[in-house]
Amino acid sequence: MAMLKTITSSNLRAQIKQVLNEVGYGQNQYIVEKLGEPTAAIISMADFRLLQEVRQAQSAATLAESRIAYNPYPLRGIGRLDIDPSVPALTAEEWEAEQGITQLIEQARRVNGAIESGQMGTIGHDELKRMLLEKRA
Repeated sequence: MAMLKTITSSNLRAQIKQVLNEVGYGQNQYIVEKLGEPTAAIISMADFRLLQEVRQAQSAATLAESRIAYNPYPLRGIGRLDIDPSVPALTAEEWEAEQGITQLIEQARRVNGAIESGQMGTIGHDELKRMLLEKRA
């Protein structure tokens, strides 16, 4: 698993080739500090792609969450409720899938809060990948 290191922006300028090699080969990840404050992160392309997947999943989950909040008639086929035909209807399978997404959103919010409050640290690419694969199974 890649180690997380901190580097100042001035040291990064002097060591950019070494830093990129370490990150590119998955040995390290870097937090870049400017005037003592974290301003950027340097991660491998594999980690970046995984981050993009997570962001896309979060976007899909947010869309599903808003769809659930908007839909007062979630189950189709349990009778007719033609009060408002503009409201999208979901099958029972779609409803269950969106409920699972909603649970993942809640879990992500709790984790983000714990990280921001310092109660929890972050994890690396391999651990996150393992967790996502477990969720899919």
